[in-house]
Amino acid sequence: PGSEEFGVVVDALFGTGLSRGVEGVAASLVADVSSAGRPILSVDIPSGIDGSTGQVSGVAVRADCTVTFACPKLGHFAEPGRSHRGALLVADIGIPIARFPEVTADAPRLLDASCLAPLGPAAPTDHKGTFGHLLVVAGGPGKVGAARLVCESALRAGAGLVTLAVPEGLPSDSLAQLRPEVMVERVPSSQGVFGPDSLPAVQNLAATRDAVALGPGLGTASATVAFVQALLDDLATPCVVDADALNCMRRGTWPGGLPRVITPHPGEASRLLGEATAELQRDRVATARALQRRTGCVAVLKGAGTIVAARDGTWLNPSGNPGMGTAGSGDVLTGVTGALLARGLPPDAAATAAVYWHGVAGDRAAEEKGEAGMIASDISDGLGVSLRSEATAPRDWFEASPAGYVAW
Repeated sequence: PGSEEFGVVVDALFGTGLSRGVEGVAASLVADVSSAGRPILSVDIPSGIDGSTGQVSGVAVRADCTVTFACPKLGHFAEPGRSHRGALLVADIGIPIARFPEVTADAPRLLDASCLAPLGPAAPTDHKGTFGHLLVVAGGPGKVGAARLVCESALRAGAGLVTLAVPEGLPSDSLAQLRPEVMVERVPSSQGVFGPDSLPAVQNLAATRDAVALGPGLGTASATVAFVQALLDDLATPCVVDADALNCMRRGTWPGGLPRVITPHPGEASRLLGEATAELQRDRVATARALQRRTGCVAVLKGAGTIVAARDGTWLNPSGNPGMGTAGSGDVLTGVTGALLARGLPPDAAATAAVYWHGVAGDRAAEEKGEAGMIASDISDGLGVSLRSEATAPRDWFEASPAGYVAW
């Protein structure tokens, strides 16, 4: 019939178990649905989306709204499935709550505001020492801005004290815009970058701090590679490792049990795992878990639908937006993670809270500045107010099932 004879298209061609390419008559139907010029309501998941990975199986419907059952599926939150689903509604179909662990076995959990519970109101007797001292090892020629973003974000995330270690050869004017609350320690450096001669001083600083944030702006000079590898070989202080430090670190398994978080983007994950980026992006949950097993660290695989993988669980982040794909956004996440480690949170709790909070602050920045106009500093500046308002903040999906469950 002509499009004037109906108001809504209901898409129920395939369900969440689709694992083969959509072709032939089915592909033609997907094309007809997509070109109908009417709102599209998908049942369970847009046809053509793999419910386990969010990948497009050849072609896929782009829905205005998706109604799924019992609990969300991973493909609703992993790209490109997230972009295809539109608004997401979860309908209760009577599955007993006691059965949810069985239904969702081995699936990641969705992050929500509950992961921010450890960041509740401070006690009247708390002071800067209570909230921890973070050492930031970051910055190099032309890249002090990365160090600045880490430090400022750590302060915004509640670190009581922040010290920035920089190579002594770094020009003083490079630090001119650093906030006055940040303390600076210049460490020996014969080449103007972190190197083996910097190691004793940084080790001494780390031994007297509560956590370390390592990586943004370090560069990958041969001296810096040697410095990072030697530092990580025996650093026992809780640590978040990001950016250039990830590209400097050795491949392979680190000593087990160290309180560390790594925060690679897909390109850095490719180097760590020795596999092509495109292949790793096909199943981001599997990639995050492989990073966790390979390194022994809590692994944060950044990107659309950031994944946090720890030894005892995996989480998928529903907060955040494309505007966060801007220079320095990852440095902000490093600062927040470092601050939470300094405040005493275990690595998995620090990583999940930091990822979710970072995304919520990014969503607020997008509302205020627009996705196209927001910059990383806007995310950092919004950390405080976004934490305060998150308890009542609406999300773009409704979940009728117990909080956090995702069907595998």
